[in-house]
Amino acid sequence: MEKWLKYSLSGLIILFVTITSCNKVDEKPNQPDESEQLSLKRERYYQGSVYSQINYDALITIEPNNAGIYQGKSIPHTKIGDYHIAFPLLEKAYELDPKETGYYYGWLLLYYYRDYERAIKKLNEFDDFTPNQPDFAWGEHVNYLKGLCYKQMGQFDKAIDEFDKVIELEGDYVDVYAFVYRGICKMMLGFNKGAVVDFEKAIANYPNNSMAYFYLGMVHERSGTQILSKKAYQNALRLLKKGFLNRDPYYEVFDAVSIEMVEDYLAKTP
Repeated sequence: MEKWLKYSLSGLIILFVTITSCNKVDEKPNQPDESEQLSLKRERYYQGSVYSQINYDALITIEPNNAGIYQGKSIPHTKIGDYHIAFPLLEKAYELDPKETGYYYGWLLLYYYRDYERAIKKLNEFDDFTPNQPDFAWGEHVNYLKGLCYKQMGQFDKAIDEFDKVIELEGDYVDVYAFVYRGICKMMLGFNKGAVVDFEKAIANYPNNSMAYFYLGMVHERSGTQILSKKAYQNALRLLKKGFLNRDPYYEVFDAVSIEMVEDYLAKTP
């Protein structure tokens, strides 16, 4: 009798486990909420399309305090030059979450809006969130971006300080154009020997640097060394004709060099 009870209890336990497992299989998985559904749907649309923007508007209605949504909606408008639409969206994103959106906003103000004073303000605010720690904005070192801001404002001493920092902090991994732009700043201040050193460092790190060769030619020309100037211009022209140039598909690169520009300088060089 005791053995029969044991077998009966074991059978009931197995039956209970089986039924429970079956019920779990039949249960529907958790469905994403409305915001998640819209986010998943947005991935199927082309960036900047009417449907993508409608999707962003719906997300803003659901999550009006989500800074990332406003920033995401602004991106295609920035790319096509609709700044009057993009700017208020960026301002709203920054108002909601300056720590998470400041890096992009500062980068954008520098390269797209060319609003250098506001860019340096945003980049400094972003940098201050993590003192004594290297910061990057859209993949570029924040000190490099600050250097570009100051250079464009004509504050060459401050620009050199920022380029010094990024070169020291990044070491062998520094963006080679930090040397180029620091060299341009030194040249503008009349420190021609220091400028030559920077342009030559840029070339040593990247031998196909047409931009460094062009400005090396310019600083040699200012120093009166015409033979070295002409040789540098010729190297710049040779590289440009091979397609080695610093460019970006969405914005004009600062101090960009073209074939026509180098040819003009060569024509004037004895």
